[in-house]
Amino acid sequence: MRLSCVVPVLNSHEILRRQLLHWQKIGVPEDTEIIYMDDGSDPPISDFGIRVPRLQIVPTNDFRPWTWAPARNAGAKVAMGEYLLM
Repeated sequence: MRLSCVVPVLNSHEILRRQLLHWQKIGVPEDTEIIYMDDGSDPPISDFGIRVPRLQIVPTNDFRPWTWAPARNAGAKVAMGEYLLM
């Protein structure tokens, strides 16, 4: 894995659903992974049944306000890429 894109999200269900459909349509490059960090959404964000290779949604289970930075850092720990894009 060369590049890991880490994106913290919060209560953006419809936007993320549309992004998953977009990634499903165009595909994620072979050397890239996309990690969406669900930063305490209510209800939790799921994959909506849309499967995209090399894309994952990881819950932080942190419900405190303004925790996007710790979510981003947690995503860096999960990432497998040589480079991080946040």
